[in-house]
Amino acid sequence: METRNNINKMIFKLWNNHLDFKRIPSKWETIVIPHSVSSGMPDTELFVFEYLEAWRVISVHKKYFEEIKNFIDLEWYSFDSLRNKFESLTWKKSKLLWPVISLYLFSDNKLLTESINVEKLNTENKRVYEDFMNSCVDWEVEEVDMDFDDPTHRFFALYNDWKVVSLWNYSIDDPTKIAHIWIITPKRYQGNGYGKELVNTMVHDIFKNWLIPQYRADDFNVLSMKIAHSLWFEDVLKTYSFIVV
Repeated sequence: METRNNINKMIFKLWNNHLDFKRIPSKWETIVIPHSVSSGMPDTELFVFEYLEAWRVISVHKKYFEEIKNFIDLEWYSFDSLRNKFESLTWKKSKLLWPVISLYLFSDNKLLTESINVEKLNTENKRVYEDFMNSCVDWEVEEVDMDFDDPTHRFFALYNDWKVVSLWNYSIDDPTKIAHIWIITPKRYQGNGYGKELVNTMVHDIFKNWLIPQYRADDFNVLSMKIAHSLWFEDVLKTYSFIVV
């Protein structure tokens, strides 16, 4: 229970740093906050963060903040009514994107043994990273946030028959000690358990470095969600976004 409480505190701290999140809401409460200036969130996007089984936070650009806040204060909203309100303010149509699920692992007690087929990639291994990324199709690359030259990103590769079949990295958020996980297993290699084998080994590394593993996946990405749940990650946050089109 203490580990779970610590992770909750880290989540609150993350929101405070990036979303001007100033207090923990009451259960089932919906609050509205302006986009943090440092977050770089545009005025053309509105986000709804659901802390599962607890509360919602709506983040919107400061020029729409008062209007959205007053709207939420007056009525229990649906996504349709919220989108209509947002469109009336922007004077443009918007679309609701699929929710993104943020999952956290509360303990390493149930992890499997680390794989001997996983190698950490250092600066001298950049060619390995580039060759693998070039072998992926565009949509596979676009779904992840990977930057080999960023010192906060740590990379690991899973090999099979001397070929990289899955690539994994995590970036570190220093204020919260959260490790944000990204993984690519090309479609041609999926269905062989490579993703689970790699994630399992790297989560061991995250815990060894006293970090908190965070796994994010689109709600419709059944394969990715299956990997996370098989390693005992739990759904914590669900993020919806309205984007002007």
